[in-house]
This record gives sequence, C-alpha cells and structure tokens, in this order.
Amino acid sequence: MVDESLIVNLAPPRFAEHGGMTVAGLCRRYSFETNVGIPEQWRDFGGRAGEIAAGTGELFYGVCYNSDDEGNFDYMAGVEVTTDNNLPDGMDAVTVPPGRYIVFTHSGDIADFRKTAYTVWHKGLADADVTHRPAPDFELYDHRFDASTGRGDVEYWVPIE
Repeated sequence: MVDESLIVNLAPPRFAEHGGMTVAGLCRRYSFETNVGIPEQWRDFGGRAGEIAAGTGELFYGVCYNSDDEGNFDYMAGVEVTTDNNLPDGMDAVTVPPGRYIVFTHSGDIADFRKTAYTVWHKGLADADVTHRPAPDFELYDHRFDASTGRGDVEYWVPIE
C-alpha cells in the first residue's frame, strides 16, 4: 500500500546515459524506516572525505546498492575515485556500471529527499513507463547543493532498462 502522505510532486525527469564509475566512502545498511540516519552518515563522511587520495573532484554521491526483498539496502556517502586501492580504514568502494538512467531532481531541503525517493519508487517510475534495471541508484550532489544549509538541487539517478 502506498503512503499518500509521502507522495510529492516531481519535476519531469530526464533520461541519460552514464558511463559508469567507482565511488568510495562510508557505507552503512538501512531500510526505508531507518534511513533517517543518512544525514549523520554524511556528517561523518564530511569529516573524512579528504582522506581519499584518489578522489576525482567536487562531486559527491549517495549510492544505494545491495537491496533485498525486505527493503534493506547499503548506502554509501562518497566521491568518485580513479582507483579503489589503498582506501582509508573503514571506507569501502562500490562500482556503478554504465547504462541508461532516468534522472529526477529534488529541489529544496534535503530533509525532504526521503519523500522524493519514495515518490520515485511508488509513482515516478510507473508514470514514466520505465522498468528499473538491477544496479545501484545514486544521488548526485554538485554545485547546486549547499551542504552547509542542506538546501538546493540533488539529482536522483535510477537505472532503467
């Protein structure tokens, strides 16, 4: 059953090809009910991001992967890297394969991103008439997002067939 209180209006999505990447950072396991811990994970990662010597730039990623039938998933707060060799203690890496994606934009307070993700999975993909492809999905944080205020635009990339 869909929780209508979590459904929000989404801007029309766009479609894009992604060439794939490896993201390194801090990983923790969540469910939709426990994902309220993700902001703390980002704070922890922010204090350690500089330890990743192979980081490629100013972009940050929140990667969801290893989901199961009970709704649990691994979430990585990280940066794209050129190699996953010699990662700092307590950090992991995940590979995002190349492929086709539908890209939704979340605007506003990051505290509301949970509703955007819920809407994408319970309405947005069906409205766009696309089929999810089993692969990691990810959030892209670039210059449009202000980490100090928690406000701005975040792209949510979902792999599709």
